[in-house]
Formats: sequence, C-alpha cells, structure tokens
Amino acid sequence: MGMHYVILGNGVAGMEAALALRSRDEEARISLVSAEHDHFFSRPALMYVFAGQMRLQDTEPYDRQLYDRMRFERVSKRVKAVEAKEKALVFDDGSRLGYDALLLAVGSRARPAPWPGSEGPGMHAFVTLRDMEALDRAAAKGGRAIVIGGGLVGVEAAEVLHDRGLHVTFVVRESWYFPLALDRSEAGIVAEHLRSHGLDVRLGVNVDAIVRDEGGAVRGVRLSPAPGNEGVAPGEVAGDLVVGAIGVVPNT
Repeated sequence: MGMHYVILGNGVAGMEAALALRSRDEEARISLVSAEHDHFFSRPALMYVFAGQMRLQDTEPYDRQLYDRMRFERVSKRVKAVEAKEKALVFDDGSRLGYDALLLAVGSRARPAPWPGSEGPGMHAFVTLRDMEALDRAAAKGGRAIVIGGGLVGVEAAEVLHDRGLHVTFVVRESWYFPLALDRSEAGIVAEHLRSHGLDVRLGVNVDAIVRDEGGAVRGVRLSPAPGNEGVAPGEVAGDLVVGAIGVVPNT
C-alpha cells in the first residue's frame, strides 16, 4: 500500500504541498481537507469579489479539473480534533479520516476584536470567504459603516463599502494611514483623496468600545485620542456595522 498524505487546508501552502507530493510520488493517496471552498483561491483577491469586479471562480489560479487530474481527494468537512496517536482526523459529523502523514496548512483568521461590545451581530472582519459572505449580506446601500484599522484591508474595505453606497467612517489609530509603508506626506495624499470622495477619515484615535442599543444592535463606536494626538476630540461615531481590519492570528 502507498502512503496516504492528508493536508488540512487548501490555500496556497496546502495546494503547493499537494502538487509537490504528487510530483515525487505518483502512487500516493493525497487528501485535501477544507470546509471553506472546494478549490484553491487567491485570498487577497476576495476584495475584488466583494467589489463585484470578479467572480470567486476568477480568483482560482488553477483550473477546476486539477483535483481529478492530480488524483487529489477532496474532503469538504470541518475538523473537530486531531488524534495524533491514532493518526486520524475527527470531523464535526463524527466521521474519521486516517493518515500516514498529516500536514497542517491551516492559515490564519481575523484577529478577534478586543473592544468592549465587540461580541454580537454587526461586527465583521475580512479574511476568509465566510467573512466576505457575511459582510456582503450586511452591506446595504444607505447604511453606515465604520472600518477600524489603517492597513491595506482596512482601506480596501472602506473603499468598497463606500462604492456600494454606504456612508463610511475610516478609523486609524496611527497619526497617518499605513505607516508601515508610507511616510506622513504620502499618507496625507491618501487621506485627502478618501475625504474628497466623502469618506470620514479619523486619524490618531483609539477605539474605546463598540456601542450597542438596548436590543444589541450596533449603534456606533466610541473614540478617544491615541497617545500623541491629544488635540483630537473624543466622541461617538454613529454606525450600524463595524469592520475590524486589525490583522490576523494563526490557526494553531
């Protein structure tokens, strides 16, 4: 009997590992496990799907016949546990899958929102396909969105939500947008461009809490000046959905 390789995750790491294994072993059994999507897709391109510029299938780097051609077994289930001693995965439905060797290529998820009031409806992230689907359902024209986080995902989410007809407040803790890559003058150009299109850009502010009404629905976000920005006025920004774009944490 040949080896049975199981790869948990069909993102770029999982798919490239599967292709490398197949190139080394024509006879091996190779199983790819993911409950997110049946095909490997480019995660950074999800924003273009959200914007309506691409279909999800357009973000798939390989043709959909790749699995059959490479004889990859697809397992579209969520894993509940890894039983390392028994060399088996246990799925949510109670079924099991044994393996000879297991690769965990499970990627990352949105960093949990740390602010009081974050738990509950109306709080969104933008990392996974499920994140995008939830935000897509919630982003109704005429609504008020608050995007927290001054990086690429934050500015892209703000742009797309604005384009879809929502009023957008873009909240950035730092004194200027995307300090990882831009200096103050470059970031100022971006901020003024956003403002010229009608976005409310708030720089140098901390989020103190997600504010909810008596029924638990998001009402807005309470802000205060970040250190070094004491001249910024504190206050509450109104909104009915919040996107936390504050990075990712690994799925360990």
